[in-house]
Amino acid sequence: PENRLWYALVPSYWFFGLFQVLTGSTDAALGALARRALAGVGLAALVAAGAYLLAYRRQMRRTVEQSGIAPSRRAFTPWGALARVLARRGPERAILKFIGRTLARSRQHRLLLAVYAGLGMAYVFSQAAYVLYRSRAAQYGALEGRAQTALGIPLILLFFLIVGLRVSFSIPMEVRANWLFRLTDPFARGAYLNATRTTLLWFALAPVVAIAAPIYMAVWPWPRALGHVAFLAAFGLLIVELALTGFAKVPFTCSYLPGKANLKIMFGVYWGLLIIVSEIVTDVEQRALDHTLGYAWLMGITLLAWLAAALRGRWARARIPALRFEEQPEPAVVGLGLAGPSY
Repeated sequence: PENRLWYALVPSYWFFGLFQVLTGSTDAALGALARRALAGVGLAALVAAGAYLLAYRRQMRRTVEQSGIAPSRRAFTPWGALARVLARRGPERAILKFIGRTLARSRQHRLLLAVYAGLGMAYVFSQAAYVLYRSRAAQYGALEGRAQTALGIPLILLFFLIVGLRVSFSIPMEVRANWLFRLTDPFARGAYLNATRTTLLWFALAPVVAIAAPIYMAVWPWPRALGHVAFLAAFGLLIVELALTGFAKVPFTCSYLPGKANLKIMFGVYWGLLIIVSEIVTDVEQRALDHTLGYAWLMGITLLAWLAAALRGRWARARIPALRFEEQPEPAVVGLGLAGPSY
């Protein structure tokens, strides 16, 4: 009886009893646990629906009645101090402060970034639960699958953070206030774009690497842990460069045309990239970590790809005629350039 009372207090046993009942068990104790599981599911759904309605009402009222950006109450901010350390030139330091304070004070951009970060954290928690629950499995390749899943957790989180920041940069804060950047564009164009890259490095890549490094060092042998962290940093640098391909504007200052991007197609592209990162890259890395020569080849190829992307990005930025502050719609008629020279 005491054991049954203990089982009745643990929700995981409720669902174990529900599973047994669904598979045909007629035991009375399991039936009681199954009823508790159904009652728990109903109560959780009711609480979630009520909390969602209350939060929706509160957020809608704040959206309608309050301004889009909250005033700062502190003259000193940690991001401002960090910007003074990271940037030597004044324009780059100013853009770093501008990006940091906009993300900290704009509810619209915080919500957008929270959506992407929430998707990444949901994936991380689900994969972490898979790794923990499969910690004792030793058949049907479970150990290999667990190791590959553990490798992909920080990569997926990094992917979502970089994509979330990149998308939020395209949403303007106050378009009419970009006149200052228009005036200084010819003189500080490179500093603006360098500050954007620095933001991705310190807002996305640095936190993920800093959190992942001690965790892997604690649970894995240090050579394997250091190898994975090094590859994570190199692969993150490559993702940052690829995310900034074609980005020729100051974050939050360019007008945005909602109908210009096909969300269904972009969602498919992002989902395809997610599959590549979580399956192909982690599988290749897992195989390379077991062989010194293979790991050297993997790191060499990754660093060469990053260097090529960085040089290509620098070459493209040097040839940008001007930063974009207004998105132009697609032309109704697209010329093919087939007309011959006119005399």
